[in-house]
Amino acid sequence: QNVSMVAKMVPVAIILLAALFVGRVTPDLSFGSASVYAAENNTSVFSMIALAVVASLWAYEGWTNLNTVAEEMKNPRKNLPLALIIGIGGVTILYALFNFAIMKVLPHEEIAAMIDAGDLYLGTAVAKKLLGSAGAVVVTVGMVLAMFGSMNGLILAQPRMYYAMAKEGHFFKSFTKLNKQKIPYVPVIVQAVISSALVLLRNLSELTDMVVLSNLLFNVMIVLAVPILRKKFPNIERPYKVWLYPVSIIFTAIVFVALFVNSAIENPLLGSIGFTVPALGAVVYWIFDRKLKKEAAENKEANDG
Repeated sequence: QNVSMVAKMVPVAIILLAALFVGRVTPDLSFGSASVYAAENNTSVFSMIALAVVASLWAYEGWTNLNTVAEEMKNPRKNLPLALIIGIGGVTILYALFNFAIMKVLPHEEIAAMIDAGDLYLGTAVAKKLLGSAGAVVVTVGMVLAMFGSMNGLILAQPRMYYAMAKEGHFFKSFTKLNKQKIPYVPVIVQAVISSALVLLRNLSELTDMVVLSNLLFNVMIVLAVPILRKKFPNIERPYKVWLYPVSIIFTAIVFVALFVNSAIENPLLGSIGFTVPALGAVVYWIFDRKLKKEAAENKEANDG
């Protein structure tokens, strides 16, 4: 995972540095230009920002995977918050610089024309413009490495979620089985089947929108879990303190809810899917939780008897 992460940064760094130093376009990043564009296209600046945030959230969705593999970390007390801060902070800086680099090479009119034509690979256009045919090779190599790294990370992290649910009794017991390498192989197989089915049923844009929309609600629940757990378990040790608590919690939850509502209004079908996934998860949790409590009550009754 480390090798693929460093390797994919090389093509990104080549394009980024070339664009920043060679690009001659002076992009208009003022708020006034956004207001004019919104008026011309019969929309609002808020809707534009919401659309941009939802689209860019795809780049950050992997942050929760770190928590999933915390059990396998060395010194998670220190390394988990450090990895989250460095990872999310690094991605934020990198994406901001990369988008600025794109605007240093491609004029606004050219970017708008490409997007209207359905061509969203602005980085590819920049690479070809700066490096010619070699730019296409650099981009292709970067994309392959990025896909490999993403798949490897998700194969590592996602099955652990099923495993953890099953271990605490909120999913099928077969998902707790480990192979000789101590890997939960049943969740890995199920994850592969689900992923393959989704790839065959939806295109890339629909898949990313579905992931982001459903995760918006999950993120709300993750954020709200902070005050709930503080009240439910007031005495457990907390090595990491949430910055600006509780203002940061309230603000973040409101932003996520507002983004989901705006996105659901813009695309009702994906909005309904984004709401259905957490709802089904809640039903599954309730069924297994009820069964777990029933078994616990029966065991207690048997022991008391």
